[in-house]
Amino acid sequence: MKNLIILGVPRAGKSTLAKYVTKQLISEGVPVVLMPADSIVGGLTARRAGFMWRIFVRPTRHIFPCLLKRSKKSLENNLCRFIKRFVDETSLDFPIIFEGAYISPSKAEHMFDPKKCKIVVVGYPNATLEEKIKNIRQFDDNTAISKQDDITIKKTITTFIKISKQYEKESKNKFVFLDTSKQYHKTLCDFAKNVSEFLTE
Repeated sequence: MKNLIILGVPRAGKSTLAKYVTKQLISEGVPVVLMPADSIVGGLTARRAGFMWRIFVRPTRHIFPCLLKRSKKSLENNLCRFIKRFVDETSLDFPIIFEGAYISPSKAEHMFDPKKCKIVVVGYPNATLEEKIKNIRQFDDNTAISKQDDITIKKTITTFIKISKQYEKESKNKFVFLDTSKQYHKTLCDFAKNVSEFLTE
């Protein structure tokens, strides 16, 4: 059975899909390893919470935006190297379910061996701005996005819708793209029900 790589924009349903898929595979007696990218990134950045980081490094990064950009790029590269190596060196007897918003479909195409991995991309290219913001305000009451003011969240979600459309194009004829613009839970549940067949194709 192949590994499953779940990519997509924030608030599209990656974590929910990973949980559905993991639950489905376990119910079928398939042991799996669930790897959320947010947890890995949290581990990679934990050392930055110290005194020196807060007092000297962090302010400098905000004064010089190029340093902030370079730091983020370095973190993304470290994440990609770790994930690629972990997937390449892990036995296929125990499929990995990886989910995260830090890798684009075009990058994933060159990172993961199609003999070992299947890629699914999740997004909301056809969502309306108002409806998506309403859902976030209603169901994501304790996330960074939900805490944004009205002007900021509109800019954020507009950007994510735009990226969703780009990811949909990048996925065409290459990966499965799940559009959660309208039927969020049904779309994710329907895919999870048949995940075993998908990972053994």
